[in-house]
Amino acid sequence: VVRSWKHPMWLTVQLIFAKYGRRAGGVSNLDFENIHLSHPGCDWTVHSDLRQWPDHISFRSDKRASEEGRSTGNKTKADAKYPIDSELKDALLLYLAIRPQPDSPTDPLFVSQSKGERLSGGSITMKFNRRAKELGHWYGGGDDDNLNPHYWRHWATSWYQSQFGGDSSQGYTALTKYIRGDSKQDI
Repeated sequence: VVRSWKHPMWLTVQLIFAKYGRRAGGVSNLDFENIHLSHPGCDWTVHSDLRQWPDHISFRSDKRASEEGRSTGNKTKADAKYPIDSELKDALLLYLAIRPQPDSPTDPLFVSQSKGERLSGGSITMKFNRRAKELGHWYGGGDDDNLNPHYWRHWATSWYQSQFGGDSSQGYTALTKYIRGDSKQDI
């Protein structure tokens, strides 16, 4: 499913969902400063929380829908940074090769192809729903098995649980909450 996305931007967005289980709003709100790639072509200023962390991505809680250009806010109250593996780094570099250069480190990472504006969480979700229908992974409104951005949060949680033993007393819960950006006690 992930590799069925041929456009570099959508492949990159899909990889971020599958690897980190973040919400559509969190992906929508990524700016250039939230990506620190160790590559000569990636010479923008990164946010201070990433300066010492090459090949990392950060999701910050301070992104609000009321800010200019943001129609979707981040639901998370927790800041987090994660390593970028080689698969995601390659996808990001491929996408950045076709994306217009940013004017500022706070420019949106993902922009619509037609208008050049920040992708909203809603537009990401609509694109995913359309793709799920094409692939035969859409079973009707409200079906828990529909492939959508939120599906990846549940998939990632289950995958982490299987990797860390599945017993919440063994510590997987805290790590899973961190990766997902959860701040509540229940997941």
